[in-house]
Amino acid sequence: MTLAIRCVAVDQRGYNLSDKPDRTEDYHIDLLVNDVKELIVSLGYKRVYLMGHDWGAIVAWNFALYYPEMVDKLVILNVPHPSAFSELMANYPAQRLKSW
Repeated sequence: MTLAIRCVAVDQRGYNLSDKPDRTEDYHIDLLVNDVKELIVSLGYKRVYLMGHDWGAIVAWNFALYYPEMVDKLVILNVPHPSAFSELMANYPAQRLKSW
C-alpha cells in the first residue's frame, strides 16, 4: 500500500502575494475560514490534516470548530485555544494591542 500525502502551504488574505483587501471587514474570521473551506473543496478533498501557525492557527482552530467533519487532525502552533484567546483579548489590553 502506498500512502500519498500532499502538503499545501497557503498565504492568507493580506500576506505575501495574496490579495490584500482594503476593508478590515474583509478579514473577518468567518471569511478567512470560508477561504480555507473553498480551497479544500477546490482541491477535491473532503477531509484534511490542517496545520496553522500564528494567525493561521486562529483560522485553523475556527475552521475545526465550524467544520469538524472536514478535519482528520489539527495541529496548532503558537496560539492558545479560541476560548483562552478570547479571554486574553478581553482582559489584557497590552496583549490586545500586540495582536492588532
